[in-house]
Amino acid sequence: MSDQSTSRPCIRCGGSGRIKVNRGFYFRFQPCPDCGGDGFQKRSSTGEKHRNNKGEQL
Repeated sequence: MSDQSTSRPCIRCGGSGRIKVNRGFYFRFQPCPDCGGDGFQKRSSTGEKHRNNKGEQL
């Protein structure tokens, strides 16, 4: 389990752990792929932060 006291909220989902996916006439929520659904930013095993989809380091 991650240490949430020192982790920052996930930028993609805003800390909710889920994102809204549009499916035509309806939408559904699915777990955020960036944080794995826990709502906090993940760090790689080397301690580096993940990059967002624009290639910028978070």
